[in-house]
Amino acid sequence: MGLLGTLEIARSGLLAHASAAAVTGHNIANAQSPNFSRQRPVLTSVPMSISGLDVLGVPGRGVVLAAVERVTDEFAIRRLRTATAQAGTSTGLKASLEHVEAVSISLDGGVNSDLSAFFDAFEQLADAPESGAMRVVALQAGMRLAESVSQQYQRMLELREQIDGWLPPMVDTVNQLAEKVATLNADIAIGASSGPLNNLLDERDGAVVELARLIGAWAIAGDGEQLDVLIGGQRLVQGDRAFELIVEPDPSNAGLLTVKFASGTEAAVIGGEIAGLIAVRDQHLPAYLPEIESFRDTLAAEVNALHQAGIGLDGSTTGLDFFILGVDGEINVNPVIAADSAKIGASAGGEPGDGQQAQAIADLRDARVGAGGTATLTELYSAFVTRVGLDVSDAQELAQARDLVVARATEARHSAAGVSLDEELVNLVVHQRAFEASARLAGVIDGLLETVIGLVG
Repeated sequence: MGLLGTLEIARSGLLAHASAAAVTGHNIANAQSPNFSRQRPVLTSVPMSISGLDVLGVPGRGVVLAAVERVTDEFAIRRLRTATAQAGTSTGLKASLEHVEAVSISLDGGVNSDLSAFFDAFEQLADAPESGAMRVVALQAGMRLAESVSQQYQRMLELREQIDGWLPPMVDTVNQLAEKVATLNADIAIGASSGPLNNLLDERDGAVVELARLIGAWAIAGDGEQLDVLIGGQRLVQGDRAFELIVEPDPSNAGLLTVKFASGTEAAVIGGEIAGLIAVRDQHLPAYLPEIESFRDTLAAEVNALHQAGIGLDGSTTGLDFFILGVDGEINVNPVIAADSAKIGASAGGEPGDGQQAQAIADLRDARVGAGGTATLTELYSAFVTRVGLDVSDAQELAQARDLVVARATEARHSAAGVSLDEELVNLVVHQRAFEASARLAGVIDGLLETVIGLVG
């Protein structure tokens, strides 16, 4: 091999190590980029060959950057997808249950506060049954309590509708991500024969992880470098085709929205934030409503039973229910009583100063009339609030635990495929030194060529 051949070796070293340094620089620049996988330059020697046969004893023709490998760990990626889907479900549960908890405690102290004020008002009425002012106070306390209970029930119904309203934009986001994965699949298929696709693969992995968070999606390998995405065993993405999801009212579920494929097939949403929201909407909230109804019905039944036997200010037995039940959890003070507080049956016998019936109603505060005679009205409602609080606490603990799993899965993926700045700086120095040595070799050969030319001249 002559001097020109050696100069070509030096040139190949300059080009290869400059390219390798560029790969290292790309890694360093993306050290904090989410979903980025470290890239590794693969340098290969170029042998001296004649007609495809290596020439023994003759040095090769230098070095070439043969490939840029994407450092990845498929197990770590799958683990991250699974953990993210589970964490998404917990996040949806936690967020919506925290709204339920906020609703279960009203701004004015809640139903129990109004219940206590109601009993206080009737106790005061028992001491002054002929006082018009005390009757107005008792009437207003009953109206506030009825309004508080009705609002509690209505807010639960409204929360189901509110959660329902969160679904369409989330499904739109799922469709956008699915379309993105399909487009990336197409781009990857087109570019598979033309060069490295590392950045496209990273971008696709990130989109699939986001789909896992939203709707519990997971992925399986398709043809070539393709990735198919599934939800509940149904394909959301197949190759370069995305299957659109829609939301439609479900007549069998009070007209609330259900997630379907545009083809009409029901989508099996079993994970992700959307699944968590649907679980609260269709399982938790419907389970809470009967507890409010139980409290409302028990309150009305016990108060009405005593009030019907009471005697009003005009000396006649009222025979009136104090509370009237309506539809959708509604409870109101009897309009007859609301129009005339003298109709409140505070007296048991009709004698002046007799407030026994009002006192009997006030004594319901400590009477075990709920849950089969095992709980007071206060305890009955507190059991509902406690159940909500426990559900929220469980959801928060589960979300925290699953977030920790996601953090560990992310750390494991980063450990396998992430960028270590220390390692990249070492690589950078190696390529720098090799580049400098190649440049030095080129300088030496250049000097030798000048000498040879001088001798010939």
